[in-house]
Amino acid sequence: MKRIVKCFVLVLFVFGFGISLVACGETQPTLTLSNSTIINVEATPGAVENKIGQIVDPSFTTQGLQYFTVKVNDMQTNSNNIRLVIETDNSIQIIAKDKDNNYQNVTTSGWGPRAGFELKSEITTFYVRASKSGVFDLKAKLVDMNANNAVISEKTQKIIVAESF
Repeated sequence: MKRIVKCFVLVLFVFGFGISLVACGETQPTLTLSNSTIINVEATPGAVENKIGQIVDPSFTTQGLQYFTVKVNDMQTNSNNIRLVIETDNSIQIIAKDKDNNYQNVTTSGWGPRAGFELKSEITTFYVRASKSGVFDLKAKLVDMNANNAVISEKTQKIIVAESF
């Protein structure tokens, strides 16, 4: 895994001689998933999407959908090629609105351009839709596209889907 290191130089003057001390510490971006460790949703038919994950259902709305947020902190990497990958069961859609106001199923498309994007502090809201009941893991990972998709940070959350249709 790619390490991100920040170093500070402290210069001390002892009897007229300068002494430099270098203190290094690892700083990595962190992911935070909101709400709790469990997301409770009711099963509903999935939103219609194209093969790249864009929601093409004209009646799609986020009204009434459960959601969680992903907060990314401490972006002190030197990479402009970071991506957020969300993995879960294929019956679950994790949906977010992109900068062009299109909804994307992130479990199909990933989040951000395929080549990655510059990492900066931000909070993104993701909506959950599930077509079958059960208990599922959701794993959110920040990956560095410049380092063969090395995982920089990851978090796991449970999704509990109750049958409703």
